Amino acid sequence: MADWFVTEFNDPDCPLASLSLLVSADDPFQYTNPSTGQVYEVPTGTTVDILKAVDEWSARASANFENRCIFYFCGHGVRSGITDCLLTRSFGENPRQHLNGVLDTNIDTPMRLIGPKNQIYIFDTCRSDGTALLGSGVQPPQVLTIMPGFGSGNLPRVSKLFAAGVGAKAFGRPGGMSLFLEEFFLAGKSAVRRNVKAGGSGWWLNTGPLQAHMQKFIKEQTCQHFGEELDISLAGSQPKDIPVVVCCDPRDSISEVQIACNISGRLVDSFDGGATINVEEWRLALEHRVHEFSVASCVVGEFEPFTPKQIMVYPPFIDVVVSMGDRDII
Repeated sequence: MADWFVTEFNDPDCPLASLSLLVSADDPFQYTNPSTGQVYEVPTGTTVDILKAVDEWSARASANFENRCIFYFCGHGVRSGITDCLLTRSFGENPRQHLNGVLDTNIDTPMRLIGPKNQIYIFDTCRSDGTALLGSGVQPPQVLTIMPGFGSGNLPRVSKLFAAGVGAKAFGRPGGMSLFLEEFFLAGKSAVRRNVKAGGSGWWLNTGPLQAHMQKFIKEQTCQHFGEELDISLAGSQPKDIPVVVCCDPRDSISEVQIACNISGRLVDSFDGGATINVEEWRLALEHRVHEFSVASCVVGEFEPFTPKQIMVYPPFIDVVVSMGDRDII
């Protein structure tokens, strides 16, 4: 995620001004800036480290109401009653003071008082019941507390994304990224659009399509979104690698067909259902333009070929459905 901000985040109206990183590791983690090559020793993610980093981050963010701030936490999380909690590296170090390693995710409420204009919070954690772990009726410490009457008086736009639904777990690949972050990058490479309505320039990923992308592709969990849809700017002049999912109706009949994707008569990619085992869909990534899909039977002469159909591929993603009953492509 840090690399993405440094190398791909690109907003001419609100460029990246700073990035704060914490990594929980046995030894101090060293981060190499992929653009400059400069090496930084990163704090290890204790409760003290997190509170200090968030305090400094909030001060920078609130220095100008026109700023945009993005908070991303990937790690352990549980739910106590109606409260979502983050577990820091300090959790469990002292069994008599175990709440020292628990923090409330409610960072946006105090941040609403001080700005900035656009705020995005992403919690890439489980949200399963933590009563057995924390006890009942737990009120975890607040990451930020704002003095009454201290505020900018402006109304920011705030959006929150949770990688899992209430009571659900989040997932990741052993030794790899979380599934949420994988899908974030997939959406980030494709879900771009020109912000014409706002009169801006550049390309954007909107958190609304991002949520739709998460719900579409992560089957183990349900991403939940609260708040307003905000824009995250991306690099690039033309969307590419747009996720496309091709399936049949009924889904198991995909084993009966061969599918081809062409541009102006040139084959881009193809799929042979007869040679594929236990697959109900064909996933591919295409650029933003018109593609022609054609379908034929795996068994010659079993049924008449489908009429090829031209489909505009556009972000954030496209579903192509082959209706076996109607012999049509929709």
